[in-house]
Amino acid sequence: MDRKELEIARKELKQAVASMNFYEIARIIGSPIDPRKPVAEVINLIADKEPDASPDEYLFYFDVDEDVKYVYALAHDGTVTKVDVTVNSPNAITFTKTQSPVYNIQIVDLNSAKFDVIAKKRKAVTNALDNKEVYDVLNIALAAAISSGNVFTLDTGKTYLDFPKILEMYNAIAPYGDNYVLITGATVDTDIVLTDYNENKNQSVLAMLDRLNIKRVKITGTVKVDGSDKEVLDPNKAILVATSTLAGKPLSFGRKKLVPGTAINSNIDPKLRLNVVVPAIPKDGESPSVGVWGYGEIQCVAKNSKAVASFERV
Repeated sequence: MDRKELEIARKELKQAVASMNFYEIARIIGSPIDPRKPVAEVINLIADKEPDASPDEYLFYFDVDEDVKYVYALAHDGTVTKVDVTVNSPNAITFTKTQSPVYNIQIVDLNSAKFDVIAKKRKAVTNALDNKEVYDVLNIALAAAISSGNVFTLDTGKTYLDFPKILEMYNAIAPYGDNYVLITGATVDTDIVLTDYNENKNQSVLAMLDRLNIKRVKITGTVKVDGSDKEVLDPNKAILVATSTLAGKPLSFGRKKLVPGTAINSNIDPKLRLNVVVPAIPKDGESPSVGVWGYGEIQCVAKNSKAVASFERV
């Protein structure tokens, strides 16, 4: 936001707080933050984006190749489930919810229009939703690799992921597509970066990845699952995906549009997710505050498991 826009937003926020217009507070809190986050972009790299479903449509539709008998998708609780499919006809599965934790903003900060405080809370909500979506999609990809038998580990005597192992993964999925994306956890990514140093080879491993048309994407961050913090991608894991197959990308991802006003004091962001602001009841001398949280409905399906391989550094 430029200075003029910030002053307008500051004035609007003060007026909304004074009148306790929580819907307007939700709209203002949501507007200063860019909804695009780097970690979330990996979904677009490996999954076809399906048309947004209408609010009254509870099914996510997808097609599969002729030799596909089942797919992996998200269950209601965000876990991965196996789904039998019918070839040469549309298949469908219900959408599943994704929700962020609740983050509190003190009324005094809202009343003073402290956008640094507001932005941090809004970013926390957005990151929580983005990370959960990526966590779910990568779990689908890992299940797909297991299903196709494309699971790789370190060879005897090896202590890190090297190029020959990446080449094994590449050869396993190359018959089913090209234009590859290598998704790496933090430790595996360090393996790749340090391979030239560790092996002192004349040919750079990073250059070899470029020659094979493999784009490397490092994934870090945590996500709350069943009340516990988990890594979005295990640091010791990697996933290699052939993104150009006969059926398009090997995964399909979609969102469901939400009805405005479904939740009190809510606003819908560009990713079709509710941003909700509700007053929090002070307890034990706490300062008056509002709770900010997000909610959306998504689905992801692995429609071509043979185009996905995984690695675990154990």
